[in-house]
Amino acid sequence: MLFRLPEGVNDKERVFKILNHLRDDAMSDKNVLKIVRLGKKTDGTSRPLLIKLDNIAVKNQIIKRTFKLSFLVDQFGRIGISHDLTKEQRGELKILLDDAKMQEAANKDFLFKVRGSPGRWKIVRFPVISTLTLKGLTIHMPLG
Repeated sequence: MLFRLPEGVNDKERVFKILNHLRDDAMSDKNVLKIVRLGKKTDGTSRPLLIKLDNIAVKNQIIKRTFKLSFLVDQFGRIGISHDLTKEQRGELKILLDDAKMQEAANKDFLFKVRGSPGRWKIVRFPVISTLTLKGLTIHMPLG
């Protein structure tokens, strides 16, 4: 799923530009099976794009490199990429995220994050090596 890409006539071209930025080798037409906007078209909002790829390894490589999108501030800085989750998977993920927040609130020596691929999530514990407070905002710095 690709979020916050402004609506336009050249969606396919822009999607290929984003995907090529996130991969080492270039994407071809045969790698991308389908690109479709979801939902009804309304004024002022951009609909999410469903991108269907031919290979799960390619999808995982793209998901792992989504941090590179922040380097494209001028063109695609606000773009978000995530897995296409079912309602049940989103509910399961929300429960795990809430549990991780509760564990983190109870134990200040560790950060608790949800990691893993969809359906195989788990809560991982990271030790906190330092805490920095700036203007009332506390920043925990994990080890590693």
